[in-house]
Amino acid sequence: MSGTAETFRCMACGHEYQEGVESGEDKERSCPKCRSNSIRHMKAKAPPAKAVPPGAREPQTPRSDNDG
Repeated sequence: MSGTAETFRCMACGHEYQEGVESGEDKERSCPKCRSNSIRHMKAKAPPAKAVPPGAREPQTPRSDNDG
């Protein structure tokens, strides 16, 4: 089994910390600062979505004025 350092956040005091986690591990954790067991695993942040400036529109394909 290989372990990774994962980020956790205490819901009681807001403390964020990293702790080693083994693959498939499921154990109760407690905050190292306040000892609360209300801990949430912080998900890896997704890459930011492509921003479209306000007022910008999707590119449109040119229309032909020919009727046939």
